[in-house]
Amino acid sequence: GSAADDGAKAGSTAAATAAAAAAAASGPSRANPAPGQREKKSERQRRERNATRAEAADHVEQARANLVSALNRLEDRANVPKRARLRAEEFARESPGAAIAIGVAAAVAVGGIVWLVVRGIVKD
Repeated sequence: GSAADDGAKAGSTAAATAAAAAAAASGPSRANPAPGQREKKSERQRRERNATRAEAADHVEQARANLVSALNRLEDRANVPKRARLRAEEFARESPGAAIAIGVAAAVAVGGIVWLVVRGIVKD
């Protein structure tokens, strides 16, 4: 897929990871103390640590998505043959007559060069 697809996948993965971590961190009985009870300091610290871990996992997933996107953009910029092919295809769509003329001229030039080389070899 594209960079956008990779970013969307990474974003949904990050959200799922954060949600799972938050659910695991809270736990059914320890997340909310019963009315009238104070939460223990260790429980509060554990929940804060787990929330921080979920945030860190989310940041890691986002950074990974950004890296994939940047690498895809870099690959597109560095791939000169692909860029040339895309530009030629765009030119052919916009100016089909000119593209045909250029193709014919290139074929004549290559044919002329081949003819000269063969003529030079045969004369020797």
